[in-house]
Amino acid sequence: MLWTPPSFVLELSDNSVTQFEIAFCSRNVPSSGFLYRMVWSVIRCLEVPAGETFNVSGDLKMKIAFLSKEYPPYGMNYAGALFFPKVVRAFAERGHQVHVITQAMGESSIDDDQGVVIHRIGPKAKSGSALSRMRYNVAAWKTLSRMARDSQLDIIDAPVTFGEGLLPTLLKERPVVLYSFAFSNMFTRTGSYETRRESLSLRVSSALEDVSLRYADRVVANSPATYRYLISQKGLQPERVEEIWEVRIDFGKWCFAQSSIRAEYNIPVNAPMVLYVGWFQARKGIQILSMAIAKVLEKHPDTVFVFVGRDPPSTSGAKSRKNALVQLARRFGYLNNIRVIESFLPEEKLIKLYSSCDTFVFPSLSETFGWPIVEAISCGRRVVATNVGIAPDLAKMGVKLRVVRPGDASGLADAIVTSLSDTGNPMIYESENRRVVKQKFSFEEMMDRIFRLHEDVLASPKR
Repeated sequence: MLWTPPSFVLELSDNSVTQFEIAFCSRNVPSSGFLYRMVWSVIRCLEVPAGETFNVSGDLKMKIAFLSKEYPPYGMNYAGALFFPKVVRAFAERGHQVHVITQAMGESSIDDDQGVVIHRIGPKAKSGSALSRMRYNVAAWKTLSRMARDSQLDIIDAPVTFGEGLLPTLLKERPVVLYSFAFSNMFTRTGSYETRRESLSLRVSSALEDVSLRYADRVVANSPATYRYLISQKGLQPERVEEIWEVRIDFGKWCFAQSSIRAEYNIPVNAPMVLYVGWFQARKGIQILSMAIAKVLEKHPDTVFVFVGRDPPSTSGAKSRKNALVQLARRFGYLNNIRVIESFLPEEKLIKLYSSCDTFVFPSLSETFGWPIVEAISCGRRVVATNVGIAPDLAKMGVKLRVVRPGDASGLADAIVTSLSDTGNPMIYESENRRVVKQKFSFEEMMDRIFRLHEDVLASPKR
């Protein structure tokens, strides 16, 4: 049974269409689109098996496929693997038929994960390989194309990043919704690459992203900053961009947690602690934070800087940001003031580390969102962040955080010093800031908007 718009009731009986009723529901549908929706519904109902009766007033079941090159249990440091699983599960729980297309880490397979069909397809992932990514994209498109031919698919969701949604948007077998986690030119602008070959690969990816954005049926902007960027820099029409703030965490779990985790990493209980969480790459501004440390230690010499993250998989030793951090610390004599945690941390341990810090710092040069900021706020921590991604909009909402210019090591150091010197009531950060972000970042509200978006896309004329 194919998906039908949610504004009608269709009734069919015995062996042929002997009766049908089209009733306009209370949903607010623009009158200009009513005739199109009515005719389209009647045509589509002819494809429904005889004898079925169904009510489509808000209880429709879509056949949807999510493209996500990284998907659990693999790629858990990437945005798609952190975001899509909860969204996929929400669609499945509402009774929709859900497929996930992702890259196999070994042999190709098709698995059923509590009602979600996961297609792990080849070739095997190879870190930093543009050819491997391209071959995967073609294999993913072939899988989607076969599903479309077999009437197993109504709509496709995919990330913009690295052109993963290019072929589905270009070949137009089904409507496509794109999600904006990151853009390739964010890496080229900030020098987040090692070789000319990698730079060229990123520039090609950026061009592929632009094409997919041009032909997608709808694009989800995960923050106000991303929405403005898509309109002003990418030239998309506002009606094709939906601003839906990204929600990744469960606020029931993400809250202040008292623990003894400092002892595990040899951090003195009474020492000021500054925490960084993220990739060790130029785009994340880790080199800027490295240059700010010495100035902070002049005012607070006992401060311990904790870095949770690692170099990207394709990084060589000569270009390692982690090695550069350690060498700089050794050169200026503050090696004992830093801790580097490269191992993958489960959510529970990460929450404890956030809760144990005095200040969380987010020195990024370019972001669409910047989720660690929200994670730190949810744990009641003071935050110093650069003026990118979600940070300036949180400040406008009344969240108390210190915002500095990207790339300003001296300004970053001053803000960290001010934060560590703040003797104000910490409950301001533990209660008021958390209340604001918890109210704004509702997973249920995000999903309601995503569901409505899909309904609108499927009920609209094809572009």
